[in-house]
Amino acid sequence: MSDELTESSGDSPPVQPAAGLTPAIEESPEARRERKARAATRNLIAFGVLVAIIILVMLLGKLKPEPPKKDAALRLPVVEVEEVALRDVQLKVQAQGTVQSHTSTTLSAEVSGKIVSVSPTFVEGGFFRQGDVLVTIDPSDYEVAVKRAEASLAGAEARYAQEVARAEQARKDWNNLNRSAMPSDLLLRKPQLAETSAAVDSAKADLEKAKRDLQRTRVTAPYDGLIKERRADLGQFVTIGSPMAVVLAVDYAEVRLPLKDDDLRFVQLPYPGSDAGGAAVELSAEIAGEVHTWSARISRSQGVVDEKTRVVYAVARIEDPYGLQQPGRVPLQVGTFVNASIDASTINDVYQLPPYLVKRDQVHVVDPQRKLRLRDVEVVHRDREHAYVRGLEPSDRLAKTIVELAVDGMDIRVAGEPLPEDEDEADVASTDTADVVADAQTEG
Repeated sequence: MSDELTESSGDSPPVQPAAGLTPAIEESPEARRERKARAATRNLIAFGVLVAIIILVMLLGKLKPEPPKKDAALRLPVVEVEEVALRDVQLKVQAQGTVQSHTSTTLSAEVSGKIVSVSPTFVEGGFFRQGDVLVTIDPSDYEVAVKRAEASLAGAEARYAQEVARAEQARKDWNNLNRSAMPSDLLLRKPQLAETSAAVDSAKADLEKAKRDLQRTRVTAPYDGLIKERRADLGQFVTIGSPMAVVLAVDYAEVRLPLKDDDLRFVQLPYPGSDAGGAAVELSAEIAGEVHTWSARISRSQGVVDEKTRVVYAVARIEDPYGLQQPGRVPLQVGTFVNASIDASTINDVYQLPPYLVKRDQVHVVDPQRKLRLRDVEVVHRDREHAYVRGLEPSDRLAKTIVELAVDGMDIRVAGEPLPEDEDEADVASTDTADVVADAQTEG
């Protein structure tokens, strides 16, 4: 049986490759060697091109033109300098504050009634004079009260007159009887006289009160001022104590100016309780895009040190802030924030410098060898515009340009002065400066 299977399998046809597959073709040795030769040639060409590029770059580097002789010097920091000079300076202490009225009053009704008229100036911002009638409360009931009080007084005075006549008659009758004893007070009607006299005094007091209440129906201005806030109007019924307006005095205004302990070294404040005027003050503020100034004077100090800020408040007084006595002058309104420049004492032999050039009590100066020097100074006083220092020499040249990473002894260029003529000198200067800066950065 197995022999039959073997014979039959030997007669089967050869296996054919699947449809769509290409039979593998064995590469001959000659083709393989040719392919490897072509690849080696391509690699050799690429390597040659790379070598040629490297050689070309090296040649271009050697052919690069030399830098200008003064490039090293041009890399040095450029600063502007100014010679300093000693001078005597009258200090101006700077402060800020808000304009306030020295007197603010809330006008309240002293009688009850309906408001029957108001003054044209009884509006917010309206000016008035002392004694002007601002509001009128209906006076009819108070006029009646005055008439009643007058009638009561007349009746009391009549009764008193009757008692006086009766007392006189009683004394005469006693004398006509030729009696030697003293008549009693009751006989002479003294108690009745005292009673009617007291009634007269009471009637007079009632009349005075009625007249005073009538007078209080006309609310008058206590001083020259303006209406800050109106709280009542025509037709409104008010009771005793009802607030009607807040008014401010305008004869003068005040500004509280904070002064530090350092400022008090130069500003002389008036002694407490003294009427002597203090230092002159110039107030300034920007109004409608323009800066305006007003003259004032230190009138007093508040006499205490603020516990939170540790400053002393000086009070500057401005006469006629609204310009009512000086028509045409720009008014200084209450509530305006102002800058104040206070006349202080004079300091001698100081250098007046821009404040931004004095940092950590140091300034930068340039020596004759064009090296930057860090000079320690004593700051006597500083304000928004200047710093006043000691510790410089009249021949020092102040560096007005801020140099970043400034190091004592570094080389610089002075604006407007020629560059060094020798290239080597410029190179050495640049190298020295770089070394100094590097050392400073390392130490830092």
